[in-house]
Amino acid sequence: MKKTITNSILIATLAIVGLSNVMNAQPIAAGNFHSLFLCTGGAAQAVGWNENGQLGDGTTVDQSTPVQVSGLTGITSLAAGGYHSLFLKNDGTVWVVGDNDFGQLGDGTIVDTSTPVQVAGLCSVTGVKENSMENAISVYPNPCNEQLFIELTDYKDTIAEIFNLQGQLLQSIPLQTFKTTLQINHLTSGIYLVQVKSPKGMIVKKVVKN
Repeated sequence: MKKTITNSILIATLAIVGLSNVMNAQPIAAGNFHSLFLCTGGAAQAVGWNENGQLGDGTTVDQSTPVQVSGLTGITSLAAGGYHSLFLKNDGTVWVVGDNDFGQLGDGTIVDTSTPVQVAGLCSVTGVKENSMENAISVYPNPCNEQLFIELTDYKDTIAEIFNLQGQLLQSIPLQTFKTTLQINHLTSGIYLVQVKSPKGMIVKKVVKN
């Protein structure tokens, strides 16, 4: 059973309990109700809704503090679907976990899994060049109050999305200029994830709302 996404805003805490050593480059991904974190050393942690096993900890138990993704090392990048998670390793293989109703895990089945499995028959995958988008996009100020600014060198087909730490989408804005002002006075104080997606890739920034 999938949860329904609403526009309600949940209060985010000011710190994620039990999370440390998060990498600076592309470290975070948000699904519908779960979040992923890439840690130094190539490990990953996850938190949130876990009915389909999307946290990858070998269970289907929801988690309110981050847990280790089971059996994976050498992770260089990660992404979150609505109810499944994807991990790119340094050997070019892709590993997936979670909901598989439509075969989205690519393992040749339609069976959900709570521990990561390798995508079958996939060519060796390379990630987005490290810091290529990081250097082209600025999200500021941080901490912020009533407004958040996004500056980038190429805004074509680019979307900015704001998530809370539960992975819930709160706001989605197509970017139509080199500098966009986001009105965020309706958000409560706490930590949010700003995800900027373009045909060139994606970055996620953690911002603090005062």
